[in-house]
Amino acid sequence: MMISSDRTGDGFLSGILRRTPDSVLANDLYHQLTQEGFRVFFARITLEDKLGSAYEPYIFAALNSVKVMVVLGTKPEHFNAVWVKNEWNRYLSLIKKDSKKMLIPAYKDMDPYDLPEEFSHLQAQDMSKLGFMQDLIRGIKKITALEEPKIAAETVVVSGAAGNAEALLKRAFMFLEDGDFASANEYCEKVLDLDPENARGYLGKLMAEQNVRTKEALKDCEESFEEANNYQKSIRFGDATLVTELQGYVAYIDERNELKRKTFAYNTAKSLMENAKTESDFKEAAGKFQMAAGYEEADILADECLEKAEVARKDAIYDAALKMMGRKSVSGYEAAIKKLESIIDWKDSEEQKFICQQALSKLQVEREVRSKTTKKWTKILIPLIIICAVLGIVVKTVIIPESQYENALSLMEQKEYEEAIKQFQLLGDYKESKDKITDCQNKIQKEKKAKEEEKKEKKYLEAKELMERNDYKGAINLLASLGNYKDSQTLLGRCYMKGEDSIDYSKIGDSYFMGEYEQDGNQANGKEKIEWLILKKDGNKALIISKYALDYKKINEGDNTKSNVTWENSSLRSWLNSDFIDETFTKGEQKKILITNLRTELNGWLSSGFTTTDKVFLLSEDDVDTYLDIDKNHLTYHQCRPTLYAVEKGLPVSGDYFCSWWLRNSNSEGSKFSCIYTTGFTSKDETMEFNAIRPALWIELI
Repeated sequence: MMISSDRTGDGFLSGILRRTPDSVLANDLYHQLTQEGFRVFFARITLEDKLGSAYEPYIFAALNSVKVMVVLGTKPEHFNAVWVKNEWNRYLSLIKKDSKKMLIPAYKDMDPYDLPEEFSHLQAQDMSKLGFMQDLIRGIKKITALEEPKIAAETVVVSGAAGNAEALLKRAFMFLEDGDFASANEYCEKVLDLDPENARGYLGKLMAEQNVRTKEALKDCEESFEEANNYQKSIRFGDATLVTELQGYVAYIDERNELKRKTFAYNTAKSLMENAKTESDFKEAAGKFQMAAGYEEADILADECLEKAEVARKDAIYDAALKMMGRKSVSGYEAAIKKLESIIDWKDSEEQKFICQQALSKLQVEREVRSKTTKKWTKILIPLIIICAVLGIVVKTVIIPESQYENALSLMEQKEYEEAIKQFQLLGDYKESKDKITDCQNKIQKEKKAKEEEKKEKKYLEAKELMERNDYKGAINLLASLGNYKDSQTLLGRCYMKGEDSIDYSKIGDSYFMGEYEQDGNQANGKEKIEWLILKKDGNKALIISKYALDYKKINEGDNTKSNVTWENSSLRSWLNSDFIDETFTKGEQKKILITNLRTELNGWLSSGFTTTDKVFLLSEDDVDTYLDIDKNHLTYHQCRPTLYAVEKGLPVSGDYFCSWWLRNSNSEGSKFSCIYTTGFTSKDETMEFNAIRPALWIELI
């Protein structure tokens, strides 16, 4: 970028900072114009001691004061380079207001028809033409109406080539060393404006977005950056050495994280194996060992768990068969035989099967005897029944139903409720058969509930044991499946609050619970735990944002008709960093909140920005692009749903219950702020009325 502090000159010469064919031409033109008495500004010379300064105010002043700008270049793309076009385009806008100003295009080794279309109404000069310099000087003198060259106009020459990329890179990497990642990223952007294929420029942006101070520190990043755009560009444009280094860092991170994953899976599997009793328990442990394949004894222990699962399966069948034998009924023995036949040669299954067959034969003989007895009694009772019928007595009780009824009661006593229900159903309205069916069904539900409670209690105790061993990740998995069982939700919150141990294995996008805020609209039941989304992890630090919009507020309370209201002086910033912190977080939680230096850019062509120091803040447009564009084909990461409390305060929502929410960028006049619409798209022109609030903050995980 180029700077001129002289607001009284008649012209302005803008060159480039590195030696290129264009800069050589600009340099020659600078010296010839100077010799002719013109006061000339050439960036490569005039700005030599001002690299890294804030150039924009000086350029703005120079462009408004000069009378002549000369734009030179040797290629069409040089005239249209971002910074070059920015300057001559602004100068053309000034010419429309001041007819005394003049822009002169100068070209060499190119077709004049390839000049920018905006120059079509201007008289371009061919620098290769004999007498070019004399014609140019004569034209400048005529324009400035000067008789003596010693008081001639200061002239502007914009060279279309790139600036001093190497100097900007040095500044960028110095910023990285100091930990000023926002400035480093900004300077790398300047480098890439000059040289879009500069691998070190993309490397610097990669280091800035990963918050590392040295290239070697990239290997210590929490997550792999292989899919990051800046990494891909560094690989694409880098030399063999840089490519090898970066690919090595990615491989190191992947190997380290894979080892970490396998270690966690292995330790979890060992814990499951030690407490396993059933077939499903052992199979679950085997699955975890298989996830850690190749790590220590994982493969051996996986096979061992599968073997024990098979043993547990057969033992369960064997025990069930013995239980059925205990019924001492035809159906019980038949069911037991079927189960024992499925585990041939297991324990004494053959012997038990023989016992069942003997007992079954005995019961069948007894059944035949009872049948004959029943027929005998039937012959005796028939005359009696006829007599009773004549007397109007309805015989409801007979030997066969009574026998079935007694058998059903026996099954019920043996807790074979399903079989008992079948028997009672066959009896219809006989005695209390229907009531007994209801009793059996209630007992089945009671047993089922007892088993579920037993399983929950087992998980609950296992989770508490894991917490005692500081295995909060394992405890979270168990407690999350228990719902509201006992104090599971309280324990779950404690696990999330334990810091590093509970978040070691979490990923970007996972939930983190911290602080309390009114959310369900029922203030009588107290505040609810806030769920945050992890946007970035950096060692023992994490950037988090509320998953739901927590409140509905203005950017600035009071008179919003005045301009110059920015994030820096807004009442919302003051509230988030005072009342919100005090009312939302405990003293212990407040100690975990980190102070963050924030760079906030203003929207607008000539806007710059400012830096604030905050604990709680709103995301910026750059933050949204950096942290929320996880899936660029969908906007669900940008879209946000509000709490019922925010809606009850008046926050409008879309048909699918999304709301718009504030960002901290404003325009240069301070009259409008940016926000994310319900559709997930960004708007830069929201007036300072009410909108949803999604606080963000950096926290320490330990």
